[in-house]
Amino acid sequence: MPKFTANLNFLFSELDFMERIPAAAKAGFKAVEFPPPYKGGDEQKKIVDLIGENGLQVVLINGPAKVGNVGGRGIACLPGEREAFQESVGIALDYARALNTKRVHVQSGTMPTNGDFDRCLTSYIENVRWAADKMGEHDIAVCLEPINNKDNPGYFMHDPHLAWRIVQEESHPHLKLQFDFYHWQMMCGDLASDFKAAMPLVGHIQIADCPGRNEPGTGEINYTFLFDWIDACGWDGWVGSEYKPSSGKTDESLGWLKPYL
Repeated sequence: MPKFTANLNFLFSELDFMERIPAAAKAGFKAVEFPPPYKGGDEQKKIVDLIGENGLQVVLINGPAKVGNVGGRGIACLPGEREAFQESVGIALDYARALNTKRVHVQSGTMPTNGDFDRCLTSYIENVRWAADKMGEHDIAVCLEPINNKDNPGYFMHDPHLAWRIVQEESHPHLKLQFDFYHWQMMCGDLASDFKAAMPLVGHIQIADCPGRNEPGTGEINYTFLFDWIDACGWDGWVGSEYKPSSGKTDESLGWLKPYL
């Protein structure tokens, strides 16, 4: 039976960030994932304390979307911004170690206007390889997530099969594919067959229905089948609930989850 995390960027977003952590525990989740606010000060300690007080595990965090004025949806693909990228990895690593999480999603960033694709791809591969080396020293995996460019125009790593191929060709023990069924469906479909083939390289799964990116059962993706399928494929990791509640209220969107708690 799959085990589900609450993605705190999407779920309980009607609450302030710090209030989302106890709300997730109250709803029955045993684990969470999120992009930390990265505000500095004593924020990190407050998050760590809240996670512990609520008996939760942090399964995944996102690295910083930007450092200073560099980035916005990530930095990894930006030629000439290696220093900013490496700084972002250092910030993420500090949080990952404090939160005892073993997966960090490194965002590619948006391709610069009139940017050269091959240059951006070279920067991306070199950067994520460096990040995997750095994170790997602490047994933390870097996850590459293809994010569809229909919702996110200009996002560089939008091709599921390209991300899959990079992870496969790099063959790095700490470089993994983040398989988001929503983004995969938006870009290419073939969810069941692609997941089965890619699973040895997958570090994390995320879900939402399509269209609309709402909770399972509101769209065209047959999640009842897919949850059985990922079990049958031997997946024993977590599944991130990264969707927008259709009513705007998280508690009202959790009916699909009850059989799995």
